[in-house]
Amino acid sequence: MIDDAVPEEYVVWAVLVEEETCRGYEDHRWELTQRHLVEEGGRAAADALARQLAMEHIPAEARPLRGATPGRRVFRVADGSWLVEVRAPQKVLCRITTAEQVHVQPYEAPPKEEAPPARGKGLFGRR
Repeated sequence: MIDDAVPEEYVVWAVLVEEETCRGYEDHRWELTQRHLVEEGGRAAADALARQLAMEHIPAEARPLRGATPGRRVFRVADGSWLVEVRAPQKVLCRITTAEQVHVQPYEAPPKEEAPPARGKGLFGRR
Protein backbone atom coordinates (compact mmCIF):
# COMPACT_ATOMS: atom_id res chain seq x y z
CA MET A 1 0.00 0.00 0.00
CA ILE A 2 1.21 3.51 -0.73
CA ASP A 3 2.31 5.41 2.41
CA ASP A 4 0.17 8.52 1.88
CA ALA A 5 -2.85 6.57 0.63
CA VAL A 6 -6.05 5.85 2.49
CA PRO A 7 -5.84 3.39 5.42
CA GLU A 8 -6.08 -0.32 4.46
CA GLU A 9 -9.57 -0.73 5.92
CA TYR A 10 -10.87 1.95 3.52
CA VAL A 11 -9.12 0.71 0.39
CA VAL A 12 -11.38 0.12 -2.58
CA TRP A 13 -10.15 -2.44 -5.08
CA ALA A 14 -10.96 -2.02 -8.74
CA VAL A 15 -10.67 -4.01 -11.93
CA LEU A 16 -9.62 -1.90 -14.91
CA VAL A 17 -10.25 -2.93 -18.52
CA GLU A 18 -8.11 -1.29 -21.19
CA GLU A 19 -8.79 -1.99 -24.84
CA GLU A 20 -6.72 -1.47 -27.94
CA THR A 21 -8.54 0.99 -30.14
CA CYS A 22 -7.79 1.29 -33.83
CA ARG A 23 -8.33 4.62 -35.51
CA GLY A 24 -6.65 4.01 -38.80
CA TYR A 25 -3.90 1.78 -40.11
CA GLU A 26 -1.08 3.07 -37.89
CA ASP A 27 -3.05 4.70 -35.07
CA HIS A 28 -3.40 2.08 -32.32
CA ARG A 29 -4.04 3.31 -28.79
CA TRP A 30 -5.03 1.90 -25.44
CA GLU A 31 -8.13 3.29 -23.77
CA LEU A 32 -9.64 2.66 -20.34
CA THR A 33 -13.09 1.32 -21.28
CA GLN A 34 -14.37 -0.08 -18.00
CA ARG A 35 -13.75 0.42 -14.30
CA HIS A 36 -15.36 -1.99 -11.86
CA LEU A 37 -15.16 -1.01 -8.18
CA VAL A 38 -15.15 -4.00 -5.83
CA GLU A 39 -16.83 -2.86 -2.61
CA GLU A 40 -16.68 -6.18 -0.72
CA GLY A 41 -14.25 -9.07 -0.62
CA GLY A 42 -11.03 -7.09 -0.99
CA ARG A 43 -8.24 -8.06 -3.32
CA ALA A 44 -9.33 -11.70 -3.60
CA ALA A 45 -12.72 -10.63 -4.97
CA ALA A 46 -11.07 -8.18 -7.38
CA ASP A 47 -8.69 -10.89 -8.63
CA ALA A 48 -11.63 -13.26 -9.19
CA LEU A 49 -13.51 -10.60 -11.15
CA ALA A 50 -10.42 -9.83 -13.24
CA ARG A 51 -10.06 -13.53 -14.10
CA GLN A 52 -13.74 -13.77 -15.06
CA LEU A 53 -13.47 -10.71 -17.31
CA ALA A 54 -10.32 -12.11 -18.92
CA MET A 55 -12.25 -15.25 -19.87
CA GLU A 56 -15.46 -13.51 -21.03
CA HIS A 57 -14.94 -9.85 -22.00
CA ILE A 58 -15.38 -8.97 -25.67
CA PRO A 59 -13.78 -5.63 -26.64
CA ALA A 60 -16.00 -3.18 -28.51
CA GLU A 61 -13.54 -3.12 -31.43
CA ALA A 62 -13.86 -6.90 -31.92
CA ARG A 63 -17.37 -6.67 -33.46
CA PRO A 64 -18.11 -10.39 -33.67
CA LEU A 65 -20.38 -11.54 -36.51
CA ARG A 66 -23.89 -12.53 -35.46
CA GLY A 67 -23.87 -16.12 -34.21
CA ALA A 68 -20.06 -16.35 -34.19
CA THR A 69 -18.07 -17.36 -31.12
CA PRO A 70 -14.99 -15.15 -30.74
CA GLY A 71 -11.61 -16.85 -30.40
CA ARG A 72 -9.58 -16.01 -27.32
CA ARG A 73 -6.07 -16.37 -25.91
CA VAL A 74 -5.66 -15.41 -22.28
CA PHE A 75 -2.30 -14.71 -20.64
CA ARG A 76 -1.69 -14.12 -16.94
CA VAL A 77 1.19 -11.63 -16.79
CA ALA A 78 3.87 -11.76 -14.06
CA ASP A 79 2.46 -8.67 -12.29
CA GLY A 80 -0.94 -10.38 -11.92
CA SER A 81 -2.70 -8.59 -14.75
CA TRP A 82 -4.21 -10.32 -17.78
CA LEU A 83 -3.52 -9.83 -21.48
CA VAL A 84 -6.32 -11.08 -23.70
CA GLU A 85 -6.29 -11.54 -27.47
CA VAL A 86 -9.79 -11.75 -28.95
CA ARG A 87 -10.42 -12.69 -32.59
CA ALA A 88 -13.87 -11.88 -33.93
CA PRO A 89 -12.86 -11.88 -36.86
CA GLN A 90 -10.03 -9.33 -36.46
CA LYS A 91 -7.58 -9.51 -33.54
CA VAL A 92 -8.10 -7.04 -30.68
CA LEU A 93 -6.05 -6.92 -27.48
CA CYS A 94 -7.21 -5.93 -24.02
CA ARG A 95 -5.53 -5.67 -20.63
CA ILE A 96 -7.36 -6.44 -17.41
CA THR A 97 -5.72 -5.22 -14.23
CA THR A 98 -6.52 -5.45 -10.53
CA ALA A 99 -5.79 -2.09 -8.94
CA GLU A 100 -5.97 -0.37 -5.59
CA GLN A 101 -7.88 2.91 -5.71
CA VAL A 102 -5.86 5.20 -3.46
CA HIS A 103 -7.13 8.66 -4.23
CA VAL A 104 -10.20 10.37 -5.68
CA GLN A 105 -10.52 14.06 -6.41
CA PRO A 106 -13.75 15.20 -8.04
CA TYR A 107 -13.64 17.64 -10.91
CA GLU A 108 -14.48 21.21 -9.96
CA ALA A 109 -15.38 23.54 -12.79
CA PRO A 110 -13.96 27.06 -12.59
CA PRO A 111 -16.44 29.76 -11.63
CA LYS A 112 -18.31 31.23 -14.55
CA GLU A 113 -17.16 34.67 -15.54
CA GLU A 114 -19.63 37.35 -16.46
CA ALA A 115 -19.93 37.97 -20.17
CA PRO A 116 -18.42 41.27 -21.31
CA PRO A 117 -21.00 43.96 -22.11
CA ALA A 118 -22.25 44.05 -25.71
CA ARG A 119 -20.66 46.79 -27.83
CA GLY A 120 -23.36 47.05 -30.45
CA LYS A 121 -21.20 45.52 -33.15
CA GLY A 122 -22.38 42.97 -35.62
CA LEU A 123 -20.80 39.80 -36.91
CA PHE A 124 -16.98 39.74 -36.56
CA GLY A 125 -16.86 43.15 -34.92
CA ARG A 126 -18.32 45.02 -37.91
CA ARG A 127 -21.28 47.39 -37.78
